[in-house]
Amino acid sequence: MKKVIFTLAIAAIVLSACNQTEKKDGVANATTEDVKTSKEEVIKSPVMAGYISIKDALAKDDSKAAANAALTLAKSIKGFDESSLTTEQKTAFLNIKLDALEHAEHIGDNTDKIEHQRDHFKMLSEDIYIMAKNVDASQTFYKITCPMYKNGAFWLSTTQDIKNPFYGNKMSTCGSVEETIN
Repeated sequence: MKKVIFTLAIAAIVLSACNQTEKKDGVANATTEDVKTSKEEVIKSPVMAGYISIKDALAKDDSKAAANAALTLAKSIKGFDESSLTTEQKTAFLNIKLDALEHAEHIGDNTDKIEHQRDHFKMLSEDIYIMAKNVDASQTFYKITCPMYKNGAFWLSTTQDIKNPFYGNKMSTCGSVEETIN
C-alpha cells in the first residue's frame, strides 16, 4: 500500500511540473491554457517546414504523416542551397547535414514505429535547433522543452502553443517555452 501511495505521489508531482508556468531568463513558459490558439506561421524554409510537419504529425500520434513529412524533409536537406550562406552558416549546416538527413530517413523508414520515430525526432531536433540558430534566421521559432522524455528533450515550433510530439495525446501539453530564436 505504501508503494502505491508513493508511486501516485511521484506521478502527481511529475504531471503537475509539466503544467506549470514559470519565468526563466525573462521568457514566460507557457501551456496551452496560457496561450490562445494561433495559426502557425507560413514557414519560409523547406527544411524548417518539413521539420514542423514531422513535429505536428508526432503530436497527433500520426506515424504515417510523420514518415511522409520526414521523407520530404530528407529531400529538402539534400537539395538545400548553400550558395547564399556565409562561411560560418555553411560550416554550421555541413556539421548537421548528414546527421539530420540520417534522422529524417529513419523517421521516414519507420512508418509503424512511432516510438522509434520519436527517438530520432529528439536527435533531429538538436540538429534543426543548430540550423535555426545559425543558418536559417528567416523567422521566429520557439524552443519548447519537455523534461520528462528520456532525460529531457525539446522541439521547435513557430508558436508558443504546447503540442508535445514526444507524448502526443498522452501528455499533449507537457512542456514549456525555453527560448525564442529570432
